[in-house]
Amino acid sequence: MSALVLKATGSTRKTKTTVSDDFVLKMLTFVCCVIPIVLVVYCPFVERQDSLLAKAVSLTGMNLFASVGTGKLQVNTYGSLLDMIIPSFLAFSIIAVVVLQAIASIFCFVGKHGRKIAGTISLVTSIGLVVLFCITMITSITKAMPFKGESVAFFELFSYSIGYITTLLFTIIAFAIGFFVKVETIPNIKRFWFMYLLLLIPMVLLAVFSFYPIFLQTILSFKEYNLSKGIWGSEWVGLQHFKSIFTDPDMGKIIFNTVYISVLRLVSGFFPPIILALMIYEINKKFLKNSIQTIVYIPHFFSWVIIYGIVFAFLSPDGIVNAVATVFGSSAADILTNESYFIPILIISAIWKELGWGTIIYLAALSSVDTGLYDAAAVDGIGPFRKLWYITLPGISGVIVFMTIMSVGNILKGAGGEQILMFANSAVMNKAEVIDTWVYWQGLGNLQYGLGAAVSFFQSAIGVVMVLGANKLSIKLAGRGMW
Repeated sequence: MSALVLKATGSTRKTKTTVSDDFVLKMLTFVCCVIPIVLVVYCPFVERQDSLLAKAVSLTGMNLFASVGTGKLQVNTYGSLLDMIIPSFLAFSIIAVVVLQAIASIFCFVGKHGRKIAGTISLVTSIGLVVLFCITMITSITKAMPFKGESVAFFELFSYSIGYITTLLFTIIAFAIGFFVKVETIPNIKRFWFMYLLLLIPMVLLAVFSFYPIFLQTILSFKEYNLSKGIWGSEWVGLQHFKSIFTDPDMGKIIFNTVYISVLRLVSGFFPPIILALMIYEINKKFLKNSIQTIVYIPHFFSWVIIYGIVFAFLSPDGIVNAVATVFGSSAADILTNESYFIPILIISAIWKELGWGTIIYLAALSSVDTGLYDAAAVDGIGPFRKLWYITLPGISGVIVFMTIMSVGNILKGAGGEQILMFANSAVMNKAEVIDTWVYWQGLGNLQYGLGAAVSFFQSAIGVVMVLGANKLSIKLAGRGMW
């Protein structure tokens, strides 16, 4: 009876959509599809600035249309008419963008799935714009010609203007609205508009302080950075930095050192925090338990400068280890300048520093294991080791998989560049050269910022592939992954 009353009074309320909601969503998708057309045709899309021009000459899509067929375009700069050579590939690409977005805007009002089709077409347009950018600004496939002289790479004469970036942004927005936003969500958006407004604040902060710097670093890797001109004013060099990386005679050794140290850190640092967390978890006295946690967690807050100072106090010629050795009749040894001891010192000090942090994570996972399972196992007469194997480890397996996958993703960054910079000296340089230290010494030390950005881009790309591969392998072998 009470269920009937609740149903009659509307307590099981469902959101209702109206024809106006559907029309508003279609119009919003339509506007986002049309704006790229207007931007391409009337806003500056590309600009040319080289030694033969007194200032940059911005070209709109309308200008580029005029060059179709002849490949030439007359521009007025400082009162002089100059002939510019425009790659026909670029003009036809602009026409393709206009045609695709025109088709997408028509589909916005066609049929039940028209918006999804429009969003898919906008996605194709955005992918095409990215491909256009890669072909023209990264590779030397597309050529352009100065007023007089031989043809050169497109990026040596041209650069994309704000019109390109805005066009790409609106095609992505059109795809997101047309493909993902459902009519059923419009009433909820109207109802909880203030929550969506609050969500906008962290999204903006994330875009400004996370996504935009990543974007700038990616752009910088294809430019020869000039301090006075900034990132956007610096000249494009295409894949030159990446060619420099892979033609460097020392790069093979650097990559080997990076992977070798990273794998050693991953393997040696995998078991200690799990074992210590299991030991602390079994301690019944709260004061002792908290004290041990605090003691092992403190080194995590030390900088590598302090860690090196502690290591130096122990291992220097006048340090504690050598002082003890001389008491027993051994001679003092300079351990820190011995190449054979360099990597073991790195591994041991890294384990000691981060042991507490890993322990905290696994203790948090252990707290979520159902204690009733232990009681049931005790009734069945199961011993402590079988409890560990069948209850405890399966209970924290998700966290173990997560930590492992993240470590595998950092295989080219996990060598500990900051630590190596502190511990390195001239005697151990053969093993101290990893990707992070190479970026620091070559990129910052020699002011080759574009080269350093290219190496970081390479690291990030490999990291993404490693994370995806490790997640796929974990799902196949262990039956679970991060997602």
